[in-house]
Amino acid sequence: MKALTLLGGYTDAQKTLHRDVEVGYVLRGTDLFALDDHPLNDGPTYRDFLILSKAITKFGTLKMPVAVSVLIALDSIDRDDLLDAYNALDSEAREGRVPKVLSDTTLQLARGCEIEGVIYDEVEFGFRLTGRDFIEADHLELAGARRACFLAGRQVKQLSQSTGGAALPGPIDLDVFEKLSVADITGIQGAAELYRQSFRRPRTEVQGERDEKDSLHADGGDRANA
Repeated sequence: MKALTLLGGYTDAQKTLHRDVEVGYVLRGTDLFALDDHPLNDGPTYRDFLILSKAITKFGTLKMPVAVSVLIALDSIDRDDLLDAYNALDSEAREGRVPKVLSDTTLQLARGCEIEGVIYDEVEFGFRLTGRDFIEADHLELAGARRACFLAGRQVKQLSQSTGGAALPGPIDLDVFEKLSVADITGIQGAAELYRQSFRRPRTEVQGERDEKDSLHADGGDRANA
């Protein structure tokens, strides 16, 4: 949990000033998918506010979840501080780890995914996207984060443990993404695109760690269609 006192805060209709805030919830895939269906999900700025509305567990004496209209009314400095607090909380939840691209075909996750008591933290890519995958996404009427995750998941050959022998065959479905952290979802989407583009160049190039500055924005759009 991250506690902070906003510089400006929010003054309600009764002239009560609310400045003391706690950011205590880290979003997972299931939360991001729910944002796809939110009527206010209209662009990246609104998406940030929707994420903060979910992540904030206390805002003065206001009723939770905090209304998006309250967050929109804040000074931009307060908004920046809230985003920083959320990203710091997310980093702590991952113990500072970030997804690491080990090769064009392998990604080590920051937190991984727990399935039936087993933590899977390594993703191996090995399936190429074809038109059938995009048509299936269309038939399922997938958009936003769901579509991006579906197409990334279609390229996964297996989930495994970096230390351990357990493995699950791919492709991986959306129910797996629902269990993942935002950072790991972003990592998989980026690594899937790296794998897709590897068809254009020698497969020996190894990329370094991904920049986590966009960790709050899990949906980079239809990356596989870039």
